[in-house]
Amino acid sequence: MDYLIIGVIVWLGFVFGSSLLYAKAMKKLSIEKKAELIDRFGKFRSYSLLIVIGIAVAYFVILRQNFFDYRTVTIGYFVLFVIYLIVVNVYSYNILKKNNFSLDFIRVYVLSVVIRFAGFIVFFSFLLNYF
Repeated sequence: MDYLIIGVIVWLGFVFGSSLLYAKAMKKLSIEKKAELIDRFGKFRSYSLLIVIGIAVAYFVILRQNFFDYRTVTIGYFVLFVIYLIVVNVYSYNILKKNNFSLDFIRVYVLSVVIRFAGFIVFFSFLLNYF
């Protein structure tokens, strides 16, 4: 099995584990807090998805145009995506704190983010070894 497939499988495992952890924490929230969570992050998630799509499109366009070598573009993409993840998750954390979500829920949220982030780093390391 090649590095890329292993990287994707490992990354998906991290994402799945993170999602299970977050879903378990969501079950402990009251109906009002669940509704508030959806209300607070509804539009934000839509814009967030557009930014991710924009970053991915830019990555492939730059690769296709051969402006830089693959490794340079991939490292630049990784750095940009890490900055994006940090900004989004700090913003989300602040929203949760500001709106008085329980500390237990916030801790699980942060842990799930760390797990997803670790999965992304593992995937990225496999991706660099693939090419």
